[in-house]
Amino acid sequence: AWLARRAVATLVTTDELVAQVEAWGGTGVVVHEPEPDWVVDSVAPLPARPRILVLGSLSRDEPVEQVLAAAGELKDLDFELTGDTRRCDSGLVESAPENVTFLGFLGRSEYVAALERASVAVVLTTWLDWAVPRSAYDAVYARRPLVVTASPVLREFFPYAVAVDNNQASITAGIREA
Repeated sequence: AWLARRAVATLVTTDELVAQVEAWGGTGVVVHEPEPDWVVDSVAPLPARPRILVLGSLSRDEPVEQVLAAAGELKDLDFELTGDTRRCDSGLVESAPENVTFLGFLGRSEYVAALERASVAVVLTTWLDWAVPRSAYDAVYARRPLVVTASPVLREFFPYAVAVDNNQASITAGIREA
């Protein structure tokens, strides 16, 4: 609040956060992601065995355990997860189903290649009131079916995405729907 009052503007993701910043005496501005400077070949053939790209950092705000449980149930699909495996419980990585590959933190070209080979993109967060992950925009720009957490803000910004709750059953059903 102290800093917001002294800043020219505070960049936020929702109108509710604008109201909060203004209540502190600052100026809130909603800003969202620009188009990327890369292009995914949208006519490239998708893999015969569908590939689910879970975009994230493997941080505690992501339901990684629930995603891995869904992957274990969806054995006919391959899952690729982005993010630094040091950020999540090592037991989760070691016990991941055979159809899961941890890609690590990807550089630009590897990230675009992962989007290009994906059949479906999944972006989930437990920060329900304000998080609008850049990776969800990337999935849209890559023209991939998108599965997102069923938060009000993500439903608003991604109305054509499949919205799921952060539990195994909902994630499994959402991926199947996508």
